[in-house]
Formats: sequence, structure tokens, C-alpha cells
Amino acid sequence: MEKDRPINCIKESGIALVTALILTAVILMLISGVSYLIFRGLSAVIINKQFATVYEAANGGVEHAAGIIVSYWNGESYSELGSYSGNIDSVLQCSSTTDILTYTIKTADNKYKIEMKVQCLGRQPIPGAGGALAFPPPKGLMGGGTATWFLFYSITASSEETSNPENKGRTEAIYRLEA
Repeated sequence: MEKDRPINCIKESGIALVTALILTAVILMLISGVSYLIFRGLSAVIINKQFATVYEAANGGVEHAAGIIVSYWNGESYSELGSYSGNIDSVLQCSSTTDILTYTIKTADNKYKIEMKVQCLGRQPIPGAGGALAFPPPKGLMGGGTATWFLFYSITASSEETSNPENKGRTEAIYRLEA
């Protein structure tokens, strides 16, 4: 004889479904948080790279201006200046410390515009020139050199990206030449 037994199983109230939905929501929030941090970090790296290249362009402008000074004193042509303002001879010969030579160039890929300013800060006699003894002997006089003056130039190069004018860099340098 069989008795009717009551069913002793747990009533399904949807707890498994609610738990699965909560776990899915938490996992989606974690994934979106991690991806947000990764993409924000990547954008910061890209911004830093842009600024680094603008400053590299400004550093290249300083090197270009120093090359113009050296080529002038070596008697070579400085026709690569293109359009410039200021008295180039008085600035590069250091006959005037108030004149400023200003010129602008663009990089070969036309990505950056670089404006350079060169100003003579003055000249000082090389120690040991003119018969005075100095130890160690100055570099210009060692090995039969004829340099008797140090010429000091201030070079300032400002660069900006042509596609993004807010992206700017600036480098200042003091250049010393023996003449």
C-alpha cells in the first residue's frame, strides 16, 4: 500500500536567475572599468608622444640655428635660411647685441613649423690669447689654432604642429663659438 508523500523539494523562486544576472552585471562593470583604464592610459601615452615630438622639433631647430652660425664662420653659404628678418651679418659677427635674427622653417614632412631666434650675447677674449699664460691652454690655441675670442649666442626655437596648433614646444640654448 502506498502512501501519499508530500513533495519536499525547494520551491523555485528565481534565485539562480537573480544571482546570474548580478554576477553578469559585476563582470561587465569590471571589464568596462579595466578597458576604460587601458584606453585612458593609451591616450595619455599618445599625448606624451605628441609633445615629445614637438620638443624634438624645437631641439632640431636649435641644432639648425647652430649649424647656420658655424657655416657662416666657415665661409659657407647660409642660403637655406630662406626668409628671415634682422641684420644677419651684425648678429652672426657679434657686432651688435641688440639685433635679433628671426627665421621660420618647416620640417621635410611639413608636420611642424619651427621659428628660430638668434641673438649675440657678446664676445669675450679666450684666456691665454694675446700672450697671457693660462693653464691648460685654450682649445682654440692648442695645435696652432688662431681663435682669440669666444662668441656667445642665444638660440630660441619654438615649434608647433601644423595640424594641431595648440601642440607647441620651445627650446632655449646658449651656444659658444671660438673665433
